[in-house]
Amino acid sequence: MTRAVRRPAGLTEEQAARLLVEHGPNTVGAPPSPPLWSRAAAQLRDPLILVLLAAVVLTLATGDHADAVVIGFVVVVNTAVGVTQEVRADNAVAALSALSAPAARFCVTAGSARWRPPPWFRGTFCCSPRETSSPPTRT
Repeated sequence: MTRAVRRPAGLTEEQAARLLVEHGPNTVGAPPSPPLWSRAAAQLRDPLILVLLAAVVLTLATGDHADAVVIGFVVVVNTAVGVTQEVRADNAVAALSALSAPAARFCVTAGSARWRPPPWFRGTFCCSPRETSSPPTRT
């Protein structure tokens, strides 16, 4: 005995518009970027930088202040360059993400099937685009 699979009818246009206004688009927000101090701390946790910081401590203990200043300067410059590159890379990824537009989806709303561009709203049944570029026809 087989059972018929019932397809969801979806929302009416009025319900969909009300939910879109009430809850906003059905999108995932971008995670917050880490603060600069956190990025700098991550740079300073690098094993090579830890070796250089230990070298600064040892050269200060032996009284060689000129070498300690040079090594400290190298650590500061390396940390600044690393943080700058990380921020620029995050900005580049964000810009590329903004350029890529999501594909339209085949949605069922109020029993009718159609291609709908994003943003989708809650309560709408959407599935992946089909391989053909033509929208489905109502039967």
